[in-house]
Amino acid sequence: ISRLSSISYAPRPGDHVSVIVTMLFVDLDSEYQTKLPNELSQLIGPVNLEGINELTVKDNGNAYDKSDSAFVYQGRIELDPLLNELMYVVPTETQRPRMVSQTLLPNATILNVGDFPYEDEEPVTVAEDQVEVPTVPQQGTEVAATPSKPPDVITLIVTPQEAVTLNYILFSNAKFTLALRASGDDDIVATSPATLQFLLNQYDITLPEKLPYGIEPRINTPVLPALPNDQGGTTE
Repeated sequence: ISRLSSISYAPRPGDHVSVIVTMLFVDLDSEYQTKLPNELSQLIGPVNLEGINELTVKDNGNAYDKSDSAFVYQGRIELDPLLNELMYVVPTETQRPRMVSQTLLPNATILNVGDFPYEDEEPVTVAEDQVEVPTVPQQGTEVAATPSKPPDVITLIVTPQEAVTLNYILFSNAKFTLALRASGDDDIVATSPATLQFLLNQYDITLPEKLPYGIEPRINTPVLPALPNDQGGTTE
């Protein structure tokens, strides 16, 4: 867990939370189990099935070894409306993943926040000359408080099937977010998966028109202003 994924570390043992998962999906070639589009090449022989590593391929009129990575992406045929000619269009970048968020566990109980204490550990015995005597501050002396380290793990009470599901999602490198439930609220509310199309339709978001003017300076990525309590933040 982190500051953002765990409601600013608000949950406590006994609280109920909803677990939201966010995953990324891509299209695969079902036979190769590799991400589309495929790479295309032309065999120019000799064809030797036993020595396939010796095959060469041809791309854009240039012959090179099979180990060369300069293959052409699989594209599609499109008719150019201006020239009225067929063109072979290939993508300019690799496939972009499609993101979806959905409630995975609607009502899970928190068993513990942070690591469990090791109560069964044996006490450590040290020699008398190695014992550090704490210094008692004099009256009126300011004592600096030792900041506590925020928890990075949380333990939930789940069913065996939910445990298997969480295990699969965890090893899939998906992202978890917790939502704190109100006290005494045990209702199960069905939620719709949040996708880009869902946001556009549900919240009436329209695509901006292409105008003959724009904002200066150019902004490619929205950046939130830094806050004073953020790590490395400023007071501007």
